[in-house]
This record gives sequence, structure tokens and C-alpha cells, in this order.
Amino acid sequence: MAQQESRQVRCPVCGVEKASWEMVPGESIGNPLTRIIPEQHPQWTPQQDICSSCLTLSAAQHLGKLLREGRELASRQEAEMDEVLKPYESVTRDINQEIEQHRTLSERISDGATAFVGSWAFLLAQGVFLAIWITINTVALVMRPIDPYPYIFLNLIISLLATIEAPLIMMSQNRQDSRDRLRSSNDYLVNLRAELEIQHLHNKLDQLLRVHWPQLVETLQMQVELTQQHVQQTVRRVDEANPE
Repeated sequence: MAQQESRQVRCPVCGVEKASWEMVPGESIGNPLTRIIPEQHPQWTPQQDICSSCLTLSAAQHLGKLLREGRELASRQEAEMDEVLKPYESVTRDINQEIEQHRTLSERISDGATAFVGSWAFLLAQGVFLAIWITINTVALVMRPIDPYPYIFLNLIISLLATIEAPLIMMSQNRQDSRDRLRSSNDYLVNLRAELEIQHLHNKLDQLLRVHWPQLVETLQMQVELTQQHVQQTVRRVDEANPE
């Protein structure tokens, strides 16, 4: 059977004459292509035919536009988030190490003395000293004890030690309060940064649900539509090439 020459039809979009089997009826085109093509080519209406090349090109241009908009939106969100997090870049630091590096000699002495006074070693040493002192000045080991009962000199020594210990303990306590305030401030900044990052993740998820997911669905619909049109075009070409 002889192969018949295809009828030529002018595409209303590109203005090029195409074979009739290359033309796609507008009524057979579904969404979202029927919405996209008039946005790109206002002269086209769904009642008109369109060549498969223009149909594919319109879909490709729209997909390219969606990809550019998605990349621009993601870039803007990343830039905005970097700007928001910029003041909190240095919050993740070791506060204890910074405090140790900036301690003066007097602060080290007061901290060491306070740590020793508040230890079992000091308590045992003080107990041993008191026991030896009382024993020496009570038992008749010497003819003339230096501090006989009621141990007035011992009370003086203990009072002097208490007088020295109290300011050292207060200085160390004040430093501990300053250290706690610094840690609390750093914890607040760390928590604030974490909250901002979590909010950024939520914004990304919202973007996926509100923007990228509809774009993905629309892309799949266009792919299905183009595949259907390609199959129908192939059928029309075969029918025109082999008429019964």
C-alpha cells in the first residue's frame, strides 16, 4: 500500500507549517498545559491546535521557570538565615576554658585556698592540729605550757584563720556567681541559635509543602500529559502513513 503524503497545517504558535500528525488538538490537552501555554503565547486558545514541538517547548520553559524560582527562593532563605545567625556564630565556645585563661594570680590563689578550705584534707588537718595543740597544753609534758586551758591563744589563731578565710570564700563565691552568669548568658545564646535553626528547618518544610510539592505534582502531570500526547501523535502518524 502506497504511503500517502501528510496534510500540512500551520501552527498558530510558531507559525510553521507542520504535518497534520504533528499537530495536537487543543481540546485533548489537559491541565496544567492549557493554563501554561496561554501565559506564554496569548494568541493561542484551547480551541486551536498546536504542534508537538511548541507544546514540548512550552512545558520545558515552564519547568525551567519553576526550577529557577525554586533555586532563587532557596537562595533567599539561606541568605536570610545566614544574616540572622551571623551574630550568634561565636556562641559555641568553651566557657570554662575562657575563664581559666583570663584568671589573675589573686583569683587563682583565692580559688585554690577556697578549694582547700572546703575539702576533707583541710578538715582532717585542722582536727589533727587542734588535737596536738590541746594535748601538748593539757598533759603535763612540759613544765610551762605556752597556751594553758582555756586555750586563749588557740582561740586567737582560729579567729584569725576564720577572718582570713571569710574574704577568700566570698571572693571565690563572687567569681562563681560571675561564672554562672556567663554560662547562663551563653546557654541563652546557644538556645536562641538552636531555636532559629529549628525555625529555619520548619520554614524549609513549609516551603517543600507549599511550593516544591505542588511544583512536583505539576511537573508529573505535565510529563504524563506529554507522554500521552506523544503516544497519540505516534498513533496519528501511523494511521496517516498506513490508511486502511
